[in-house]
Amino acid sequence: MGHSFAEAGDAQKNNFDLGEFVGDLNIEDDASSDDISLEGLQQELEECKDDDVVANILSKGTALRDYTKGVENNLRQVELDSIQDYIKESDNLVSLHEQIRECDSILSQMETLLSGFQTEIGSISSDIKILQEKSMDMGLKLKNRK
Repeated sequence: MGHSFAEAGDAQKNNFDLGEFVGDLNIEDDASSDDISLEGLQQELEECKDDDVVANILSKGTALRDYTKGVENNLRQVELDSIQDYIKESDNLVSLHEQIRECDSILSQMETLLSGFQTEIGSISSDIKILQEKSMDMGLKLKNRK
């Protein structure tokens, strides 16, 4: 247990003693340690020991809190970058929304126009049927006269 993480990392690269690492963990100063269960930690560390990132952190002795802060800072930066991208594209989204509304209005007008045409075509179709019936009647009357 007297070995530092750097010495252990230099001596065995990614082969480190997880028991030694777990033995060195001190979470008593963590305010939320009452809520954390370390049950199964040894097994989880064993399962993760082949993971390059975890092995690198443990073998180099990187403070987990520092690494966590780095990850949180990176995540925060990515989040801010994403927000900036959304803000930058907001004008395009507004423009797209306006174009969609204009298209919707045009399509609504076309629907009204086509509905009117459909009604007129239906009326013309009825007129044609009536004219055909009259023509047949007149043809029959003409035939009967001859």
